[in-house]
Amino acid sequence: MKKSQMSLEYLLLTGFILIALIIPSMFLLHTFIGKNVYGSLNTRIANDLGASLTESAKELYFLGLYSKQKVEVEVPENTKKFFILDLNKSNSHVYYIILKTFNNKSFHFLSDIPLTSKDSAEVKIIKQTDPSYAEFTKEVPECKKSTINCLFYSFEGNILFQGKKTFKLETIYSQENNEIKVSIVPE
Repeated sequence: MKKSQMSLEYLLLTGFILIALIIPSMFLLHTFIGKNVYGSLNTRIANDLGASLTESAKELYFLGLYSKQKVEVEVPENTKKFFILDLNKSNSHVYYIILKTFNNKSFHFLSDIPLTSKDSAEVKIIKQTDPSYAEFTKEVPECKKSTINCLFYSFEGNILFQGKKTFKLETIYSQENNEIKVSIVPE
């Protein structure tokens, strides 16, 4: 009887020790893995958003003037800024779609084709004379140079919140530059 009682006590003691080690270990493992998965998921969503918009704009551009398309994309959590940049140096334009998160990750997507947007409730056009221009030049230091003229099309409001968003893409003729551009406007 004594041997079986001792065996039972050892089993119970071993069980309690395992439980005492497993539960905190699982909590710590869940915490560390959760942070990595969350970060990589947000990164994937941001990359998908930029790639989807730039690729859709490129396809639409080559379809010709007055082509239209709606694109649905996922906006990642913690989006701080989301804008189109028209960087003009000596009449040579370079276009980017830029997304910045609250944890200071920046995603830059170079566009092969001219991009624009329209001034609306959800799009603010920021020129050098705008008071918030300095805030945007923190994201793109090249815009601080006097030889470079930058124009920001900043997406504002609900478009920055996490979830599926729809954008209307349309090719338009810009009389200002005598060229066809793809306009990206949130709906």
